[in-house]
Amino acid sequence: MRIVALGELLLRLKSPGALRLMQGPVLEADFGGSEFNVLALLSRLGLVTDYVTTLPENELGGAALRQVVAHGVGAGHIRRAPGRLGLYFLESGSGLRRPKVLYDRADSALARTPADSFNWPEILRGAGCLHLSGITPAVSAQAATMACHAARAARTAGVRVSMDINMRATLWAQSGRDASAALAPLIAEAAVLFATPADAPVCLPPSARAEADSTPGLAAALFAHYPKLEVLVSGSKRGTSAADFNLLATAQHRGSAAVSAREIEIRSAAENIGAGDALVGGCLYGLLQGWPTPRWLQFGLAAQALKHTIPGDIALVSREEIEAVLEGASPLRVQR
Repeated sequence: MRIVALGELLLRLKSPGALRLMQGPVLEADFGGSEFNVLALLSRLGLVTDYVTTLPENELGGAALRQVVAHGVGAGHIRRAPGRLGLYFLESGSGLRRPKVLYDRADSALARTPADSFNWPEILRGAGCLHLSGITPAVSAQAATMACHAARAARTAGVRVSMDINMRATLWAQSGRDASAALAPLIAEAAVLFATPADAPVCLPPSARAEADSTPGLAAALFAHYPKLEVLVSGSKRGTSAADFNLLATAQHRGSAAVSAREIEIRSAAENIGAGDALVGGCLYGLLQGWPTPRWLQFGLAAQALKHTIPGDIALVSREEIEAVLEGASPLRVQR
């Protein structure tokens, strides 16, 4: 199974530990990006992956490309061009203080990429899934059109489209464009959608939002409005602090009853960034293997839970480690 994803790889600059941004003189540098995070996990789980993006022709772009290759993700469709690499600045949460992200992505190499720069029929040949997120359309109008080209080409080629809403209010505010209008044509092509009731304002027209304040209501409204949609996955948290909470997830196929995963308790989370991408990657892995819904949903939630133990954007975990969580292996025993 080969998975293709379109997105932007970013330079991540994080304040150490629980320090506030610029509270100290040091920022920790790494790379990350939602779609790439998903591919990196799928690659670790044994699937063939291909990343479609534009990286700048400079040292940062070269380092980013090496990061892609280091995680086993296919780089054959990565475009290099003059420009800059997008940045994001991260401040970890602590206790009642929420994590905070600041973006600096305007006029990045991907944002400036012409919408027709990629040969999607060629890129998608032999693929089983195209994964997109709602972040890419927020980057620029060209990127939004590019994502639409990719989604429509996938549908034409019979390739399943996965879409994670991944709402980024600050990016959309900076863009000056309407998120709902930009995302609608992508959702219309999606077979698998990752969204929560909080996303209803950007997933649905006003007339369809009245009953979408719960996961069952959101599913019913989405299935009614988007006839190509096959399954909705919704993840959520329940807790009182940035480090201590329970993870929940629900999946619903069109015409079937909702399935809920068993809650997983998280205590003293190492980091929250990238955890949603781990849920997406884990769910897609099992879904594309043809597993029963309860199994792939619980697998995805276990992948998300493990990601909370790992600093950085990427879920550096194996299938065996995820299965160990599902089997209830004690974390108190040393693996040796």
